[in-house]
Amino acid sequence: MTKRKKYTKEFKLDAISLVRDQNLNIAEASRNLGVSAQMLDRWIKEEESEDGQAFRGNGNLTPDQEEIRKLKAQVKRLEMEREQNFTTEKPNQAFVGDITYIWTAEGWLYLAVVIDLYSRKVVGWSMGSRMKAQLVCDALTMVVWQKNPDKVLIVHSDQGVQYASHQYRQLLSNNGFIGSMSKKGCCWDNAVAESFW
Repeated sequence: MTKRKKYTKEFKLDAISLVRDQNLNIAEASRNLGVSAQMLDRWIKEEESEDGQAFRGNGNLTPDQEEIRKLKAQVKRLEMEREQNFTTEKPNQAFVGDITYIWTAEGWLYLAVVIDLYSRKVVGWSMGSRMKAQLVCDALTMVVWQKNPDKVLIVHSDQGVQYASHQYRQLLSNNGFIGSMSKKGCCWDNAVAESFW
């Protein structure tokens, strides 16, 4: 009776990478690795269905591995909650900002707004002929002057250069606000503002 060969998690992930990242077909990759095409296909399906938890070994995790597993699950849950939570219990807890442009007789005019997630009303705005960081800073400064919001306020935005600028990040920091941007390609953090237009 032949002993069944065991493959490490790293080997399986490298094999999957040959198919996904290096564009080899399953038959070609499995031939190069000396494994069956069916096995490689099963690894690919397992990795896709397990959401990053595939190939965990024999189930006997070390305390560190168990802690990492719990923390990853918690981070995932918190990220999902953050991306989905666009309601607040009272005003001045969370804002969302965005920029749009409007055609006028004199050319393009840029408009930056800040919306309170509680009331869905515009609480700060700024207009200008150029789409610079100062535009979004002026809109947020209007909110600070008029609303005097609490510290630890969350301000959602997209990843535009104006919101990522040092000037804007400093304004957030100086007021004790927390900036929130979605990951690249994920526009949920300012979806409320996007739907405003």
